[in-house]
Amino acid sequence: MKICWDNLESVRLGRNGAFRKGTATYIEIDSCKTCGEPYLTIKCRQSKFCSISCMASSRFPTKETRKRISIANIGKIRSIETREKISKSVSGSLHPNYKGRTVDGGLTSYDGNKDTLGLYEDVRKQDGTEILEVKCTYCGQWYAPTYGEISHRLRSINNLNQGECRLYCSENCKQACPTYGQKMYPKGFKHTTSREVSPYLRKMVLERDNWTCQICGKTIEEIQLHCHHMDPVAQNPMFQNDMDSCVTLCKICHAMVHSRRGCRYVDLQCKRG
Repeated sequence: MKICWDNLESVRLGRNGAFRKGTATYIEIDSCKTCGEPYLTIKCRQSKFCSISCMASSRFPTKETRKRISIANIGKIRSIETREKISKSVSGSLHPNYKGRTVDGGLTSYDGNKDTLGLYEDVRKQDGTEILEVKCTYCGQWYAPTYGEISHRLRSINNLNQGECRLYCSENCKQACPTYGQKMYPKGFKHTTSREVSPYLRKMVLERDNWTCQICGKTIEEIQLHCHHMDPVAQNPMFQNDMDSCVTLCKICHAMVHSRRGCRYVDLQCKRG
């Protein structure tokens, strides 16, 4: 983690003189192994690089090495049979990065990832296959993520990626999720249109209504879905976690309902006497 304005806003100095960000303790390193700039790194898991890009660039051969390889390969023409043999030698389970973690199509293997991802997410094996399935963060629907999505999620858990890299079954769920892309008090912060209180309540209501808007009939694959309180929380707080007082609506129908007089957000605000 480099020392920059974005990090300084969330990093604080502890009583013992150590840098703190959330629950993690950071120490200052004088220079990155690649770029030579100062940076902060986790005390219990120190890194020699200031960022993922510097770490990745250190793994590539230098310009001199690439030039020597290029000169050595000048004039070499491999036959079709040789190219096919090379392709087969690094394809599928023979690829050095395979390690039993992926299946055909780029999806994730259950046996190769259940022990790592299962500590943080709900996982199961797809019926009749070896494919791993997880629950969508927003709607709670089971789906099969790609190995890339799983890899980014695990890296973010280990503080190697920025953000949380949560798992979503569709782009609609990602955009509708209140926590997606949010930082602590960012500039121009705006409340999302999905205002349900509990994410667990939202998942149960969407599953009960088969992930379908109860007015227009559109599904979660077609449009963003929200959990709407038929009994306003501001007026009836005791119903805020009651499934029977909630219904699944799409983003457009949800806005239409709250545009009616008496159900507008301004009408539902608590009045201070």
